[in-house]
Parts: sequence; structure tokens; C-alpha cells
Amino acid sequence: MYPEAKAASGDAALHAQAGDVSMDRSSADSASVSGTDRLHYLDALRCFCMIFGVFVHGTTLFEPRILTAIPLLSDHFRMATFFAVSGFFAALLSTRMTWPTLLRRRSLTLLLPLATVLILLNPLTNYLVYLRHNSPMPIETYFLEGGWRLAASGPMVWHLHLWFLISLWLYFLTVPIFTSVTNNRLIDGFVDGVCRLPSWLRLSCLAALIAAATVVLRAIYAALLDPILAATPFAWVIRATLQYAPMFALGMLLYRRP
Repeated sequence: MYPEAKAASGDAALHAQAGDVSMDRSSADSASVSGTDRLHYLDALRCFCMIFGVFVHGTTLFEPRILTAIPLLSDHFRMATFFAVSGFFAALLSTRMTWPTLLRRRSLTLLLPLATVLILLNPLTNYLVYLRHNSPMPIETYFLEGGWRLAASGPMVWHLHLWFLISLWLYFLTVPIFTSVTNNRLIDGFVDGVCRLPSWLRLSCLAALIAAATVVLRAIYAALLDPILAATPFAWVIRATLQYAPMFALGMLLYRRP
């Protein structure tokens, strides 16, 4: 796993997903808030993840081994939490606009920043990463004489911290599928049954289902996709997208069944 990708916080997208959405009573039956109210618990959760991200990224500048515990801890909850919150707001937005409109707006807010940073910032960032982990190389040699093609140490990947934007956009493509599946009478009955369980058992079931879905998706990737994608620049992005898909689906489910 690339250290840069592991450290990716998705802070800007968290703000975009949660900060620009206000809710009213007519927008969804599952949210009893007025148009000027905010979901303060999600604001607090988002704020915690963003602040924790400062420490995660800061550890890349120092060598003490004790600091490695910070990104390791982050790996266990930050991105999963981010995608769950994103799924929640995806479900909310799907009740306020048609899917083509939703996809068009999300494409603008996700793919435009992605393309801009890939073109303007990531090449320079990768050059700075190269200088930190390898022998000095003049910038003109790196960019104009093919130095960027040379084998080198360091986490120099084309997407750096931006892989999650691609994953988010791919998830938005599946919103109609998820909505259709959750409207199935059999699935709906199963979810109702889980919701009626005691809190501790409900949480245990959710944790088991998420873990099982993650294992299955990772097994599918390893068996079917890894042989095809391993040598391509998209291997990490597709693997991570599959890995966190259950958390995005959980966020959508939590909106529909608070």
C-alpha cells in the first residue's frame, strides 16, 4: 500500500460532501431537521477526521518510529469514516434531485478538482518527493529529459492523495443500483429485522456484514482483477474502491434507516 495513498484524508471532499448540504423536512422522511439546521454530530465527526489528518500527514516529514503509529491508527478508521459520511450525503442528495443531475453536479465537484491538481500540482509534488528520497536532480532534467521515468525510491504515484476522488465518483455511479437493491422487499425485510435487534447485536451484525463484504470484494480483486491490473497505474485505485465500497453503502443505508 502506497504511504501517500494510505495517508490520504479526503479532507477537502469531506467538506464538499457535508458542508454544502442543508436539509429540510421535505427532503427526506428519515431526517427530522429544518432547512436551516445542521447535522452537528456529522460536523463534529468530519472535524475530528480533518484534524487527525494534520497529524497523519505530518508524520511523513519525520523519521521517529513511534510516529508510525499515527498513520497505522488512521488506516483503521479515517477513510472508512469518510466514505460512510459520503454515502450518507449521497443518499440525502438523491432524494433532492434526479440521478442525472446528481451525477452531473458530483462530476463537476469531484472530477474538475481532480484534473486540475493532476495537471498543475502532482507533477511538482512528485518531483519534490523524488528529491527527498533520491539523489538531487535538476528540475529541467526531471521534466524535460525523462528523469521522471527513471526507477526511484519514494511514494511517487500519479494520483498521490487524490485517489479517493475517483472512488467517490465511481460510487456515485452506483447510487441508482443501491437504491433499487434496498427497495427490494426481501432486502427491506432483512434490514427491518436487523434494525429491531438490541443495539449491541445490531452493531455486531453490521460489523460482521461489512467485514464479510470487504473480504469478498478483496478476494474478487485478488482472483479476477489483480492479474489484469497489477502492472497498470490503476491497480491501487480499483483495489481501494472495492475495499471501501461497503462503507459507502453503509452510509447510504444509515440515511435510509436512521
